[in-house]
Amino acid sequence: MSVGLILPPPVQEALTVHTAEAAETPIEREYVTPESREALAREKARAFGVDEESFVRTLSCESMGFTWNDQSLVIRKDGTREPSFGVAQFYMPSGLKTATGEQITKEVALDPEQALDAAAYNFSIGNQEHWACF
Repeated sequence: MSVGLILPPPVQEALTVHTAEAAETPIEREYVTPESREALAREKARAFGVDEESFVRTLSCESMGFTWNDQSLVIRKDGTREPSFGVAQFYMPSGLKTATGEQITKEVALDPEQALDAAAYNFSIGNQEHWACF
């Protein structure tokens, strides 16, 4: 009696992937590149009358060259990830507010348009120390 090897179905079939178009907001589509995020940061700095170079340099440092728009990769001593989010890396809870007086939430931090607006506003009122890269 010989023992035969039983093989799974062909791998090619198992790897067939069907993709659906992801639902994106206009903001997600518009500000997906580092260049578009930096351009938006410069626009927000000018709108709030803050030093453009200082603002861009700080946020570029925080977001690894405007490439990061997620949770910080920094691991704290307790083994958890630092709760900083978005292109401006707002530490949650931030205790900071938007220009309209609303509390900055994780949702605001993860939206490049809102986050950069809130960051520029906070720079304009002297809250730069919120960012470690300042």
